[in-house]
Amino acid sequence: CLPHAGAAPSEVQLRPWTERAIRLLMPGTIGDPRALHREARQGIEDKLGPDWAKLYDDLVADERLAFDDALVEKAQRARRRLGDPNALSPALCVVTTQAIRAKRNARRLAVVRALDDAGVAVTLCGKGWDAFAFANHRTLGPKTFAETCALFADARVVLHVNPLFSSALHERVIYAALAGAVVASDANTRMKRTLAQGRGLGYD
Repeated sequence: CLPHAGAAPSEVQLRPWTERAIRLLMPGTIGDPRALHREARQGIEDKLGPDWAKLYDDLVADERLAFDDALVEKAQRARRRLGDPNALSPALCVVTTQAIRAKRNARRLAVVRALDDAGVAVTLCGKGWDAFAFANHRTLGPKTFAETCALFADARVVLHVNPLFSSALHERVIYAALAGAVVASDANTRMKRTLAQGRGLGYD
């Protein structure tokens, strides 16, 4: 079973952990939270109507929604109260997908800013980070999947901030671990089961 990148991990000689140049690496794209919210909300209101836009606002604002299934269940309950059937309609899929995107982006930025405030330097890899100013972090810009895997091999710790990911293992978690890095990641049901008993470090 291969992740969506479509290539099996190559057999490489792992660099000793203490000799790795990158102490803490975080791959992932970022966008301006307000701009993302404004664009998504306007599109939802224009194409689906104000009730759907309000639902989007409610989902994004609810900080208790840590898992994607909880977010979908809340959305379905809200639509049932408006007379919709208990099913994942195309409109509901659009709204929940956009809400997950917004919450993921906001969480990623909040984590990076908190680490910067704490004086913890992070090497950031991905599109969009150059638009933000940090005192301690450095940005590498967008990287291909192969380039990202090479960074994993030179990293001691890889921080994977991807909340509300479906109940599966993201390829960044798999490939970073195979490269010998310590992986700190958001949790989901599958990840908690796979990385239980000290095999991984998750945070909520």
